[in-house]
Amino acid sequence: MYTTLPLLRDCIHILLQNVPKGHDIVEIEGEMLELVGVISVHDLHMWQLTGKKLILTVHLCCVPTAKQMPVLITS
Repeated sequence: MYTTLPLLRDCIHILLQNVPKGHDIVEIEGEMLELVGVISVHDLHMWQLTGKKLILTVHLCCVPTAKQMPVLITS
């Protein structure tokens, strides 16, 4: 029972697709807005796929003249 409860809690956390502990969505959004060429951030979602694998999806609106690859690599 002692070792099962933490494992069960982690599994439920993953299944509910909650934001992983130690990550602040507002801070991540702010850092993305600071990128050169990014105008706005929409539909930012972050969840934990497995024990150590995190997934983040986002829609970024960029200025038309922005080069896409530097924005994608930086973010």
